[in-house]
Amino acid sequence: SDTISALSKAPSLNTVMVHLDDYDDVLKDVGTPKFNIHRYSEKVGRKNQLSVLTLDILFKLGLKNSDNISHRKLTSFLGQIYKGYRRDVAYHNDLHGADVLEMSYVLMTEGNFINMAEMSELDIISLVIASVCHDYAHDGMTNAYHINAISDRAIMFSD
Repeated sequence: SDTISALSKAPSLNTVMVHLDDYDDVLKDVGTPKFNIHRYSEKVGRKNQLSVLTLDILFKLGLKNSDNISHRKLTSFLGQIYKGYRRDVAYHNDLHGADVLEMSYVLMTEGNFINMAEMSELDIISLVIASVCHDYAHDGMTNAYHINAISDRAIMFSD
């Protein structure tokens, strides 16, 4: 079986936009202590959660009409990122990517990071994308495991 889910069909931009409207009741809690990533994912659906949350956060950050973002290209890109996250990995998976994205949003807004770091629009978009992608294709193993197993990854990245 393909643990990377290469055959998963990513949601289209139209699907994501519909979900943004349909799930306003759960998205209203994004950035607050009430937000629960597991309940959100159950409600929106695992396949949709990365794309929906990413666009929701970008829109909340005032970037809905940004000239620097093509919603269609971004949605397609996020679909590919979803496909690259393994669902058989307990922690470093797509749900974790969405959770890190939401916490990054909290830090940017409630933590005043945008103002303190004098973040540009490009900085904000970069942090959002980095949060979503940070564990892309993670195999679920630690660095220590790879070193002890003398895996190809350890050989490639160790001194």
